[in-house]
Formats: sequence, structure tokens, C-alpha cells
Amino acid sequence: MTQTITRAEEQRPTFLQVFVNGERTKQISNVESHNFTNSKSPDSLHDWFVKSAYLSLLEVQVFSADPGLFRVSFKLKAPFAGSFILLRGLLEFSRPKSISISANAASNIFELTSSVGVAFAIEYLDVIVGMLAREIRFKSHLKSILRFERSVKEMQAELYKELGIPS
Repeated sequence: MTQTITRAEEQRPTFLQVFVNGERTKQISNVESHNFTNSKSPDSLHDWFVKSAYLSLLEVQVFSADPGLFRVSFKLKAPFAGSFILLRGLLEFSRPKSISISANAASNIFELTSSVGVAFAIEYLDVIVGMLAREIRFKSHLKSILRFERSVKEMQAELYKELGIPS
């Protein structure tokens, strides 16, 4: 009996794959998923960026020597520009071996280079943008909780002052 090992089995799972239990987009990409994962053309990548609420496409380069190799430049849309470091961390922390990421903090531009084609890159970006959206919502909720807590402390200090109790 011979056992065949496929390429996918040879690679160690990334943190992202473990985190989403091997179902990369089913559980967490509902925020940005636009059903382009079966498409292989750079136009589908362009369409994905057009529909993205968080990212703006700057440029797509397809290398004619290898049809699966391409580079895409993008940046966060204006309302989310302050989340550059967060996105950079999400992209790098869960980056598969077939994708390379470069980030320019001065211009807030990301470059993603993929050797496995557009469909995988879209799937990867779906997951990352879903995680980014949840992190942004969490940060917003946390800030409102901290504002409420601060106001309660201010009211408490004012009340103690009126009652003559040292705070």
C-alpha cells in the first residue's frame, strides 16, 4: 500500500488555519466575502477591492512569465488609515508561505505578492479583512467603555467632594 502526500499536506498549518479550524473563510469572512474565490483573473481581484469597505486598490501587476504570480498594491481607506499597524500585524502574523507582504509606513501602502494565484489571495484577504473589521469594532467598543468608566470616576470624585470625603 502506498501513501500519496499532497502538497497541502507537506506544509505546516499556519496560525490562521489553526485559528479558523481549517475553514479559512466560512467562519470569519462574512464581513468582506464577495464570492470571488473561484475566479482566477486579476479583474476579480479588482472587483473584490471595489466592494471592500476597508481597502483601496492602487495597482495590480501580473507577471507574464508565471500566470500565478502577481503583485497587488493597496492601502486602507481614509476612515481606517489609523489601523495601518493593526493590518500590518494581521497580514504578517498569519501569512502563508506562498504570499509575501511588504508595508511602507511612510506612505501607508501594502504590497502583496502571491505565487499561487488570485483566488487564494482573495480568500486570504477575506479572512484578514474580517479579522480587521472585528478588531476595529472591538477597539471602538472598548473606547466607549473606557469613556463611560472615566465619566463614572469623575462623577464619583465630584460626589465625594460634595460630601467632604477624600477620594
